[in-house]
Amino acid sequence: MAFWAISFLTVWKRKESEYSFLWRTHGLENSELLRPEFSGEVRPSPITGKPEKYFPRWKRWLRYGLSFVLTLPVLLLAVGAMLCSLNFNGYIKDKESPVYIAAFAHFAEPGHIFAADNKYYGYLIPTIGHSVVINILNQLYVLWQTFVLIWKITGQRETGITLLS
Repeated sequence: MAFWAISFLTVWKRKESEYSFLWRTHGLENSELLRPEFSGEVRPSPITGKPEKYFPRWKRWLRYGLSFVLTLPVLLLAVGAMLCSLNFNGYIKDKESPVYIAAFAHFAEPGHIFAADNKYYGYLIPTIGHSVVINILNQLYVLWQTFVLIWKITGQRETGITLLS
């Protein structure tokens, strides 16, 4: 199996090079598109001498720091949502636990709406609610971070959004 996989990849690389030469696209994978939303100072390129948009490194690191500081409350909100969900589901039973919330855990006791013995699948509501809340928080966070951080190249932006998600 491993021999077949290695052979396939080698043959595919050769075929890819052949198609690239045939279609005159050789070397295009190395060129990355600039994002139209990127805003930077125009300055001469140290390599080509042509004008290019540039975003200073210190400003980028300042935005990274700001992003980190502002991410902590969002992260705490997500952890809070998880703890509420765990209490609603009745997974936290130790009353001495610092994350035990009696008002929420009460709903998971037998005979109540989120109890495992509920014949109407009420025990699924906290889990579904948790999934929805986390998804909404994630979408808002990615949208917000897209405006806080500035990526010059489209590939950097896609990688950054993937890491944020």
